[in-house]
Amino acid sequence: MLSIIVFCIIVKMFKRLRNETLVIQQTKNSSYSCLLIA
Repeated sequence: MLSIIVFCIIVKMFKRLRNETLVIQQTKNSSYSCLLIA
């Protein structure tokens, strides 16, 4: 469970470095999915 949360955080950071605008919606969706998975 903890590794999944860490993975989600890394994905968020990586996406932020790539795109700041498009990530806003993706981060919300991914954060919800990460919470559901965790």
